Amino acid sequence: MTGNTLKERLIRGAIYSLAGTVTFFVALNFFMNWDLVKNRIAHELERLSGYDVTIGDVSFGFSGITMQDVVMVSRPEKDGEKPSRFKISSLAVRANPFSLMGSDKDVGFSMKTLGGSISGNFSKDGDMKTFKMQLEDISIAKVPFLMSAISLPVKGTISMDGHVSLDRHGWRKSNGEFNVTLRRMVVGDGKTKVKAKFLMPPKNKGQAKFQEDGFPLPPLSLGEKFAWTVSIKNGKAEVKDFVTKSKDGELELVGHIKFRDPVKLSMTEMYIKFKFSDEAKKKHDSLEVFELSLQRRGKRADGYFGMSISGQLSALRFLPRKTGIIDYQHNRSGSKGRFDRSMRPMARDLHRKRGKSQNIQRVPMTMRPRGRFQMRGAMPSPELK
Repeated sequence: MTGNTLKERLIRGAIYSLAGTVTFFVALNFFMNWDLVKNRIAHELERLSGYDVTIGDVSFGFSGITMQDVVMVSRPEKDGEKPSRFKISSLAVRANPFSLMGSDKDVGFSMKTLGGSISGNFSKDGDMKTFKMQLEDISIAKVPFLMSAISLPVKGTISMDGHVSLDRHGWRKSNGEFNVTLRRMVVGDGKTKVKAKFLMPPKNKGQAKFQEDGFPLPPLSLGEKFAWTVSIKNGKAEVKDFVTKSKDGELELVGHIKFRDPVKLSMTEMYIKFKFSDEAKKKHDSLEVFELSLQRRGKRADGYFGMSISGQLSALRFLPRKTGIIDYQHNRSGSKGRFDRSMRPMARDLHRKRGKSQNIQRVPMTMRPRGRFQMRGAMPSPELK
């Protein structure tokens, strides 16, 4: 008797709970001010990205909030500059809508955009914000700010997994780490011309025409797959282990990015060294022309060509340089070179190796021999007799 009564109570409670939950969700979809929710989410996205954000449709379900047709448009900073835009076909936010109205948040999200998917989690505890993000097979050619900065046709996909934490200072004091993987990356298409204004001065008509017209960069493979790491400390993102080799050549990139708010205004200081393979130069004559253009300012002593990458993340500048950050980092790690200040005079090192402590006599300038020409009335030195 008692067991049946308890069982009936449990079933009755489960039915009431289910009915109440369904009634709550139905009423919420009918009476919730979704325009307020859309405006709040759009405001947060605009503040974090620096883009203008519009949201097409918002719906609420058991798993959270789902948004359709989210469009992000950049804000031109110069007259005549065309804004870039990209579309998120679907964006799912796993959170209680009421938690979005509060100060502390814990929100999961997933979206389909740029040819792949992006998922992660955003949490806020007081002034501390933490982003955990995972990118899968994002098409590099569809990333708007990256293509406007490089100004070259690029193919391939990028995958990334990591986290970053921000305090009240924003990206300027951020900390975190990301592991990045690039697959089937190809630079150039054989049609788009590379302008050579920064490579060589117009000494003759032929070079001036070369600067004005440019030359088509052939498709160059950076490898089937290679991975590297971005370590972020106090707002400074340092690139590590960016080294790749393929049938078309070799490439190494070092440097860092100092973050600003918004991210597109971050400052870049990097250096890239590369060389083309003999097979690629035989196949594409324009590569030899490109090397000749870099010969005077960018040909390194190790046979590679070097180029510095600087400026804002949204407007990078590429300039040929024989040396750069890569040389300073290599010398700091222990190799001796022209930038190593720890090198000592050779004579002093020899004395230390022999275990002797000898005083080196210094001859005053007035007593040193002056060669064939002597001051009038001075005694000639023995060496000149």
